[in-house]
Amino acid sequence: MECGGLPPLSSAGVLFILRAAEGLPPRDWQPLIYCRAGVFTPSIYPEQGRGEAEGPAPAESANEEVNMTEVIVRRATSDDIDTIVALWRKLMDLHQEVEPTYFTMSAGADDSFRSYIAKCLDDPDRMVAVAVRGGEPIGYIHVARSQRPPVMAPQPIQGAIQECCVSERARRAGVGRMLVAEAIKWCRERSLPHVVVGYTLANPMSGPFWNAMGFRPLEVTALLPVETKGEHSQS
Repeated sequence: MECGGLPPLSSAGVLFILRAAEGLPPRDWQPLIYCRAGVFTPSIYPEQGRGEAEGPAPAESANEEVNMTEVIVRRATSDDIDTIVALWRKLMDLHQEVEPTYFTMSAGADDSFRSYIAKCLDDPDRMVAVAVRGGEPIGYIHVARSQRPPVMAPQPIQGAIQECCVSERARRAGVGRMLVAEAIKWCRERSLPHVVVGYTLANPMSGPFWNAMGFRPLEVTALLPVETKGEHSQS
């Protein structure tokens, strides 16, 4: 499973935000590649247990190699940064595989993210947690307070899951559910009325996972490449 915030606007294309209920995009656009902001209300989420969501679990069978009684979720520390960066890189590689033109990583992407996530550990408006088994982190989640436009009422502040990733060998065993439960708990403690998440539609694990967590699709992003001057053929 994976997720992430909306990608930044680049000169390679123009992003168009559509409501999911509006139907398919114009035929000249590329297929929708991103689902934005499945909305989740923290008050309906169980406060105890393993974070089992109300609703059907993902269809994939459980990973029997992971003994969930040995997994704990705790706040991330500086000692976890290397593992977090490695997991994040796997997530970005998946994005790049899905849409290589738009999600191509810069040469210094890993170092930039390393610096960024290190600052997040000490930010009171953010929470980074890791799932640990036998002393080894096997997944992480990053959630933050997010400012909605001031025209929105009644509460413009919400929770936003920035990234969530579980090691491939530990997937389909409930680790992701534990991480999401920790993020929802953090949001509830801060009275954040909604939690949002973005995920890549082309990843077959993402939609079923977030739906099982209780999120509902709200918006989608469609990509329309726009020819720029640098792309014109030479005269």
